[in-house]
Amino acid sequence: MSALHETIKEFIGSKEDVAVPQEVSNGRKEAADFLLHEMNALLDAKNHVHVARFCALVAEVCKDEESRNLLTEEATVMEGIHKALFDASAEYNMDVNPASCVEDVRLGVVTQCLRSIGNLCFDNDKARTHLRATGGIAALAEALKCLIKFTTSNNPNKGTEKKIAEEEETEEKGEGKQTQPQTQRNNCSFSLIQQLPGSLSTAAPGSILNASGEMEDLLKELIQAGVVKSLMWMLGQASLGEMERSMTFQALMRFSAEEEALKDIASEEGVDALIGTLEQCEDEEDAGDISNLFQRIAKKDELLVPFSNPARVDRLIGIALNDKVHKQSRTVAAVTVSILLSNDTVLDSHMWIASHRQRTLDMLMGWMMDADNHDMNVAGLVGIGNICRSDENARILGEVDGLLQAVIACISHKFSFVQHPALGTLKNLVKLKENKFIAIKEGCLPVLKLAANDPQAPIQYLVCSLLRSLCTVGGDEGKDVLQQLARDDVFIERIVHLSKSEVAAARCEAMRLVAEIIKTSRDSAIVGPLVLEQNALDVLTRMLDEEHIILAMECSVALVIVSAMLPCREALLGSGVVEKSLEKVQNTPQIEFALNFMSMYLQLCMDSDIVASELGKSIISCVKNNFSEHENSIAQQQAAKVLAAATTVSSGETKTNNN
Repeated sequence: MSALHETIKEFIGSKEDVAVPQEVSNGRKEAADFLLHEMNALLDAKNHVHVARFCALVAEVCKDEESRNLLTEEATVMEGIHKALFDASAEYNMDVNPASCVEDVRLGVVTQCLRSIGNLCFDNDKARTHLRATGGIAALAEALKCLIKFTTSNNPNKGTEKKIAEEEETEEKGEGKQTQPQTQRNNCSFSLIQQLPGSLSTAAPGSILNASGEMEDLLKELIQAGVVKSLMWMLGQASLGEMERSMTFQALMRFSAEEEALKDIASEEGVDALIGTLEQCEDEEDAGDISNLFQRIAKKDELLVPFSNPARVDRLIGIALNDKVHKQSRTVAAVTVSILLSNDTVLDSHMWIASHRQRTLDMLMGWMMDADNHDMNVAGLVGIGNICRSDENARILGEVDGLLQAVIACISHKFSFVQHPALGTLKNLVKLKENKFIAIKEGCLPVLKLAANDPQAPIQYLVCSLLRSLCTVGGDEGKDVLQQLARDDVFIERIVHLSKSEVAAARCEAMRLVAEIIKTSRDSAIVGPLVLEQNALDVLTRMLDEEHIILAMECSVALVIVSAMLPCREALLGSGVVEKSLEKVQNTPQIEFALNFMSMYLQLCMDSDIVASELGKSIISCVKNNFSEHENSIAQQQAAKVLAAATTVSSGETKTNNN
């Protein structure tokens, strides 16, 4: 037997409190081999001190990858350790009178077992597989219950060190001395493991963090075992130290992508824990993770029940307005509040009631116009955008002095992450016709035209969508909008370019904008240049290739208008769009598209040779076969007009009349 082997045996069996020998750290591979082959002799489950020391050795040697791989080649070591973990945890959890101080050797066993499992699983899917296959999930869950019971059994208003000192003082005076309960007989061995590294409150989340990895089945089993609930409970403890809180939160985030875990996280206790963690958070990455969790929770109404309590929303507002809180945490709180305003319960029963409305407006306006914190600008914009989802609220906000002007100013912001919510908020506001007039008066058109040059597709989409909405304002303002857009050659060239984008949302919205200008204006002075000089027909032709039927419908309306304008007809027939429309009408069930197609044909056949052409014959055949006896009476009437017009033109009557 080598000297190292002797050292290991002496360490495990020592009657003194000793640290893990340095020789083990210097010879991890040899130590790992010895622990593997002598495990049955060394891991005495009946001796808590031996178990704790064996696990401490495993945790140490597993810091070396080669040694770690050696110990996890088979499931033996993992199974032995997690069984010891379960036994010690279950014994402590079933104890009706557990030691109320840290000096319980069972807690030492749990701590060292968790450390060893965590180190065995570090970057090691084989170890995780062994853990799951041999029933180790239950042991981890039981260990977390042990941690919770230990935390609960200690007075949270007194530090552990102070409590121990008081007990020691009482014993010295001989006061209050009682027969030591059976549960505390374990304490007689605690002094023999005091020098072992680690603490339960860091070992538990650390072990979960490493053991979970990214194995989806393993994560789901841990969730089913109640691990997420336990982590959320720990996170909610005010007495948790900074390191313990950080470790617990990191472990929790391993489960954050799982829907089942999100339900546990979104409990009342879970939300309170997240808010408390955010309030104390000094790490920007952790704050960002909390933000992502709140955003995911906000997307599901059934998970928003905790926020029906106004006190939680007010806690978030308090964090957002507290200059002493870390800047990123304040921002996360503000953004979360703004997102929550998309929920009618939060909005109508708290933030938007008469007594709170002005406070909410002032708060959001202040965030939106904060020159020093651009993330706060986003929070203000998102909040305003969520409030104005209804026409009534849009009207109220539209009448707020300077609000629309401030939103429009944010569209020109130097950062696109501010521009995007500004565009979205303006889009919500101008759904109300009265606000369209205000926005136009405040100069939104030149701002939007400039924003169309942004290289990012989401912004391109919103700009085109907004402009399409403003085209419908009507009256003199509407005419002015259409003229400003259609007669700006550079702008139209940009929109035509966007209509070829690889991003469907931006491409389709640019196409719809071109069609909207034609549909709404119905003015040859506007439509003519678009068709003859700005490639509008190319845009309309490509619209018919898009998957969404709404684009084909809007295109068909625009084509009817173009076909009614004599100077445009020749270009229309030469563009290929009529052929494309014929192909579409034969494969599209929407009767409205067919009606528009037949209306276009009626316009074209008035003074052209289309009827006698192969295209014309194909159109007549399509109409006769598909619509002359259609179940829709309007389609029948329109088909009859087409067939009659074709007959008339063929006989030369139309040309005679035109002459």
